[in-house]
Parts: sequence; C-alpha cells; structure tokens
Amino acid sequence: MKHLDELQFEKVYNDNIQMIYHLVYSYLHNRDDALDISQDVFLSYLAKKPNIENPNEIKFWLIRVAINKSINLLNYRKRHKIIFDDEIINSLSSQENKEENTKMYSLICNLDPKYKTILLLYYYEDIQTSEIARILHMKESTVRMRLHRARAILKNQLERETNG
Repeated sequence: MKHLDELQFEKVYNDNIQMIYHLVYSYLHNRDDALDISQDVFLSYLAKKPNIENPNEIKFWLIRVAINKSINLLNYRKRHKIIFDDEIINSLSSQENKEENTKMYSLICNLDPKYKTILLLYYYEDIQTSEIARILHMKESTVRMRLHRARAILKNQLERETNG
C-alpha cells in the first residue's frame, strides 16, 4: 500500500477508531486525551503509510502505536486521575448490569499496564493470545501467563470487595 488513497484510509479509520479509542482510554482515563491520542495514531498512519496489505497487520500496527503513544503521554504527565465515562462502559459490554460493568472496567483500568493491555485486547477486542504476543513483541506463553495472573488478581479484588 505505497499510495494510501482517501477511501483506503477511511476504511482503516472506520474499522479501527472505536477499538483504538477504548484501548487508549484504558491507559489515560481521560476522554479528551484519549480522543487526541486516537486521532494522533491515525495521523501517524497517514504520515508513515506503512507498507501493510493485510487488514489484521494494519490493526496490530495501530494498536502498537496507540499503546506507545499512551505510555509516552503517561510518562510525560505522570497522571493518576481516573474518570469513568458512561459512553465507554456502555460500549464495552452488552451485559445488562451497568453497575457490574463499571466495577469490572474500573478494576481492569487500575491494573498494572502489562495485565490491563492483555485483558482489554483479549476480552474486549477478541484478539487471540498468539496475535497479542505479536503485537506486544513477547512470547505467547508470556501473554497466557499474564492473562492467567490478571484473572487471578481480578478474582481476588472482587472477593475482597464482596467480603469486605
């Protein structure tokens, strides 16, 4: 894809913007920052015009750039404020219990980024562990172990809240 025409870019944008926004929001916990970084990811895509034919490879490229830009902003600002947006919570899950969705999303967003990213990609974006490993440049066994540990952490947190 040496020449990126308007229709190709529009398709890539429309197919991926919501997923990128949710991923960035999970890092930044701020709607305005997530919108800015999400747009910046697509501007980078336009500027770099990566030579990628496979739509999945484009998705993985966008995810990697989104993660890097989010971490860079966090490192720059040293921000720890969390804002939960009903729009995000409603769009992340089709379950009926909004309060439960809010609690789970809150717990996930407060996890260490190495666990949070894997959980969000696996459960909310339906990306397989082998693909997550490629995106994050790690072994698939590492992804599976972190997924297992993240589930255990969430289970312990939910049990403490229930018993506490």
